[in-house]
Amino acid sequence: VRGAATDTMASDARGNSVSFYLNGKLKTIKSGQVSPRTTLLQYLREHTGLTGTKASCTQGGCGACNVTLSYTDRVSGKVAHRSVNACLRPVLSMDGMAVTTTEGIGSHRAGYHAVQERISGCNGAQCGFCTPGQVMALYSFLRDKGSDAITSQEIEARFDGNICRCTGYRPILTAATSFATEGASSFVEEIAGLAPKEFKPYDHSSEPAGPDLSALPAQPILFEGDDGTQWYKVFDKAEIADILSSRDSATARYVFGGTMAGVYAPDLESSTFIDISAIPELAQLSLDDHTLRVGAATSIADLSSLLAQHSSKSQSFEALHQHMNKIASFNVRNAGSWAGNLVMARNKNFASDMATILMGAGAHLSVLIDGNTADMSVEDWLWLPDLPANALILSLSLPVAGPDEFLFTFRQALRYVNAHALLNASFRATLDGSTIKSVSLAVGCAKEHAFFLDETQTFLIGKSVTDPATLSEALALLSKVQLEPELQYHSTIQPQGKDAYRASLLQVFFFKFLLKLAAQSGADIPATISEAAPAGPDAHQLPTVSGTQTWAPQQGLPEGHPGTKPATKPDAQQIAAGEAKYTDDVHNAPGTLFGAFACSKRAAATLTKADSSAAAAMPGVTMVIDAAALAGAGVPPESFCYSMVPGETPMFVAVGTSTLFQGQPVALVLAESRAEAEAAARVLEGGLEFEAAEHAGIFSMDEAKSANPERTGGIGFDPTPAKQGDVEAVWGDCATLVEGTCVIGGNNHFPMEKQSAYVIPGEGGEYTVYAATQMPDAVHTVVCIVLGVPKNKVSMIMKRAGGGFGAKLTGSFPTAMAAALASKFTGAPVKVQNTIGVDMQMGGNCRHPVSMDYKIGCDADGKIIAYSCDSHLDGGCGNDFSGFVAGEVRDNIEGPYCIPNLLSKVTVYKTNTASNTAVRGPGLAQAAACTEMAIDALAAKHGMDSSEMRFKNLMTPEESICITGGKLADNTVPQITEQLVEKAQFHERKQAVAAFNAEHKWKKRGIEYQPIRYNHTHAFGAGTTVQVNVNGSDGSVVVWHTGTEIGQGLNAKLVSAVSMYLGIPGSSVQVKEVNTSVLPNAMITGGSVMSECVVKAAGNACDILLERLAPVRQFMSDTDGTTLAANPMMSGGQFGALQATGPAGQEPTWEQLCCFSSGSFMPFDLHINLAAVGHYVNETRNNLDFVKAPLTPGATTCGFKVGHGLADYFSAGAGISEVEIDCLTGAKTIIRSDIIQDTGNSLNAQIDIGQSEGAFVQGLGSVSYTHLTLPTKRIV
Repeated sequence: VRGAATDTMASDARGNSVSFYLNGKLKTIKSGQVSPRTTLLQYLREHTGLTGTKASCTQGGCGACNVTLSYTDRVSGKVAHRSVNACLRPVLSMDGMAVTTTEGIGSHRAGYHAVQERISGCNGAQCGFCTPGQVMALYSFLRDKGSDAITSQEIEARFDGNICRCTGYRPILTAATSFATEGASSFVEEIAGLAPKEFKPYDHSSEPAGPDLSALPAQPILFEGDDGTQWYKVFDKAEIADILSSRDSATARYVFGGTMAGVYAPDLESSTFIDISAIPELAQLSLDDHTLRVGAATSIADLSSLLAQHSSKSQSFEALHQHMNKIASFNVRNAGSWAGNLVMARNKNFASDMATILMGAGAHLSVLIDGNTADMSVEDWLWLPDLPANALILSLSLPVAGPDEFLFTFRQALRYVNAHALLNASFRATLDGSTIKSVSLAVGCAKEHAFFLDETQTFLIGKSVTDPATLSEALALLSKVQLEPELQYHSTIQPQGKDAYRASLLQVFFFKFLLKLAAQSGADIPATISEAAPAGPDAHQLPTVSGTQTWAPQQGLPEGHPGTKPATKPDAQQIAAGEAKYTDDVHNAPGTLFGAFACSKRAAATLTKADSSAAAAMPGVTMVIDAAALAGAGVPPESFCYSMVPGETPMFVAVGTSTLFQGQPVALVLAESRAEAEAAARVLEGGLEFEAAEHAGIFSMDEAKSANPERTGGIGFDPTPAKQGDVEAVWGDCATLVEGTCVIGGNNHFPMEKQSAYVIPGEGGEYTVYAATQMPDAVHTVVCIVLGVPKNKVSMIMKRAGGGFGAKLTGSFPTAMAAALASKFTGAPVKVQNTIGVDMQMGGNCRHPVSMDYKIGCDADGKIIAYSCDSHLDGGCGNDFSGFVAGEVRDNIEGPYCIPNLLSKVTVYKTNTASNTAVRGPGLAQAAACTEMAIDALAAKHGMDSSEMRFKNLMTPEESICITGGKLADNTVPQITEQLVEKAQFHERKQAVAAFNAEHKWKKRGIEYQPIRYNHTHAFGAGTTVQVNVNGSDGSVVVWHTGTEIGQGLNAKLVSAVSMYLGIPGSSVQVKEVNTSVLPNAMITGGSVMSECVVKAAGNACDILLERLAPVRQFMSDTDGTTLAANPMMSGGQFGALQATGPAGQEPTWEQLCCFSSGSFMPFDLHINLAAVGHYVNETRNNLDFVKAPLTPGATTCGFKVGHGLADYFSAGAGISEVEIDCLTGAKTIIRSDIIQDTGNSLNAQIDIGQSEGAFVQGLGSVSYTHLTLPTKRIV
């Protein structure tokens, strides 16, 4: 225990500052400098300039903000090192501790840490926004383990709270598991076919000892916040009564880890914060033969570890340990206390696992109430109505289970970890042989709080666990239990499905419980039955991830081709060390204001009141910009819309007008800090008033079709059906016909970096705009419209974006436009970065939900004769990219299959949801899913194996005609299929799956093959420009370009290509940011083609340079070095190296060539222009002849002419996946997935493999985890 304190203490006896170490340096925060609400993340980014720790979800769910927290464990006395979420932790709670960020473990200047080197070297950083958090999760674990043995499974578990949207996690785990002590090596064979990577060995003893935490002051603290709030740190529980006696206890809050902020909005109501982490009584731990006692100031992670350590003492301990490891994430469990979880369960009706499992285990609590200590059950804690708000849990008493007592816990969630349970349960029973002597059945996430199933418990006493009647009668009782319906959200596709599923889980959990008890009783249960509930405490353990990657380079690549020697991303180490800057990392200029959107919580409702006076009066707020402010400033409403159709989607909803969707902005609040702006925005939102009919609005496809608000087409989209052959003429020839409807929901892009922009005013009406975007020129354009200035007054700059996937196409407009207008109004720099809540509300579904009515038929041999599909797309409230996506759906319906008769129709509907847009694989994803489902249905009805039907109907090189009329050139799908089926042992495994299913009742497996073809178009990359600048004095190269680096490795491929073209090492090439004042007209980055467009443009620029240098090269080759060096014209340059050119006939080095050409300061030297601009256009389309050609009705796709369409070429791939499901709960495990991707002449195999893996894993989320929901009452 650090320090002591008297029972009562005057305020002048308390310290008024907080001290901790940050990256080894002492930091002291004094009263008045920050608010007690200030998080560690806010402090790091806004007060210290350390931007390596990223702000992404700011809810403790993604791990981008991970840091290492080092503190003295009060039980062991040793220093512990734990990864925690900086976005949740109050910075004032750091008192007496040490914080380490990624900048503190390695840098370009000091040398990179082994973790940073390996994650970056294994391509674990793609967009890189999550990478510093991944680094710190692993670093924390290595520091905490020290010299202890480390297993790969332990390492993998430490990443359960770290999200990556790019990599698919494999390269991160490859790097991380290289630190496992079993078989540890500094060699990492990441990809077969590429040389293993060698890293410097890791020696834990080389880690710095760290600062002496005992040297920090240990005293009670009273910290006065800069917003009138107070923070107390207490060392005795008696101090609490003293503090609360002079304050309103309703506005006081106890603080341990601060993780409640991850579930609920930041606390604006509390004004007194009491840090209880230093109270000795709350850190107690004791264990005797009957009871385990644990203090309230114990983290969930420490409690779980304690239970595992003593699992031999009680069967219940292991069950609780296993369950606790599924609560939240490792980072949250490291910080949050078990007691805080129970407080949320009581005060916030939180869907708590902790409350349920402790309640079922028979735990009791010691609670401090108005100075007195009371003992109560967990049930009493949850349900007693008269407990005061200031009641403080002191400790937990957990009974040791008897020899015939068994506890089993259950939960089902959308994910194994890091997800709230849909239902949980904690069932405990004592057996006498096979007879139940006592039983308690606790269920959670079903009502306001966890509760006991009293009627079922009473029935079970004296019943045999092996008697079938026990099961049937108990299930009948359970079927009568009323679960409260989902309180917040329902599925948009099957609104009542979630409630029905949750109700079924209650009976499933009990069935599994009874089976486990039967096994414990020694009953002989058939394996086909017992598999439903294995005897162990955890029925669904995740296996450790493993995988292999192989690259086979195409033969005949030219020497020096970038694909022959894949290089690591040039900025990967800087990304891992937090040195790489994203938009929100740009240094805040003096006087910077921060903007936050206030959004509508209603859709299809008239805004009747939007009083911003309360928000405007809040601390730090400088201005509120809304529709009224725009009108007052004379800003035309049509100029402040962020749709691709002028006037379609107003930036701000005006009073008296109807909201288009929930999440539509009403105002932008400007304040001196981001926290102040966000707080004021929430206040403004709370005061908005609406009027709407009870069932106003259109939210689903069924409602849309009934209301018939369809569009005649999106931008550039001709809704004329696409067809091939005549389906109506051949339906009668089909041996088998099937009709059905395929319904596919949308999914959010969820890039790790949320929409962000920073606008800085300059001299003479100039502006510099930093924006995370995939459309630099479009952002440049809309910002200039808002500012009312020509484009030469605005420089749009973007170095990199933290993920895109289509999110940063039109989705990047609102933040940039709002920041620009705010900067114009205030004359100050303005930075806007959306919170995750605002980002997802404004972004909405993103991928177009579809309802696709299909009809498909085949002949007797299973050859598909005809296929028609009538697709209905939910476009949301605006056009956006709906025209393009509709065309992609329509024109890709046949996929890689040869179907002679096709008909594809598409209708786009407007709904009261955010405008849907392009998402990774837009249109094709929906079309492919429908076609594959249709083939499954047809094969089932025809009595044919579905994979055999797929094989039989694949396009061949001879039969590769697409519905658009073009031929599928270079069709490699058959070749890929043959290789994949052999390598994946598909037929052998299919037989094994059939045998497994015959032997198992409650678990089933499936294995399937699916091919894919993707249209690549250079249409959006046409116009790409690259400028290659060569420094004459040393030959180093700087490259400017108009693509955007969003994680796809564009810059790395560009470095490799330029180095290949010029014959120089990659280290001599530096790629700069996109800057519209350097290279204007930056096109769209998307569709997986911008890298090759940029590389082609760079090649054109390099050709120009080499042509200019050819005469000089020839002259230098024909002249000996001594003569060259003696030339009097050369005296002003750096020409010592020219002596080494040797005799005539020897070519100069690149450096010598550049130096001779333009490396001198002498006015009469050669001064050859060593800057060249290369441009790429599609020669077929980008010419006047194509523009003049007449359109053919029904054969256009987003404005492109028949015979050309969008496809410049096709890429192909195929996959085989084997999956196991629990038939009772639907829980799934992917046993194995095999993928072959044809990348052609890959520009960088390491990056392309990473992109393929990442896309596959993102696709898994799209089809099996992503879940679009709708507010139950259409209002939040």
